Amino acid sequence: MADSSYLPYLRLYASLCTMTAEQIEREAAALPAIDRGRIASALLRSLPQGAYDVSDEEVAQRFHEMETGQVEDITFAELKASLNFRTGE
Repeated sequence: MADSSYLPYLRLYASLCTMTAEQIEREAAALPAIDRGRIASALLRSLPQGAYDVSDEEVAQRFHEMETGQVEDITFAELKASLNFRTGE
């Protein structure tokens, strides 16, 4: 008779392989915050690098420029309207 001690692990693997993204999201949402953070971090690291990478220093500089009034912030709606205007949409 074959060793069946691996069957629970095989069933778990099979159930994980057939879960939808929505099911995984629902299960992950039930985890403690520290575990959700770990998963989020791992998923973000797994994504391809964006075409435009911004360093922490650049973010700090831009934040400083906004805080000191050197530049003016805009709303998301204003940004979207500006981009739509540029692309002709």
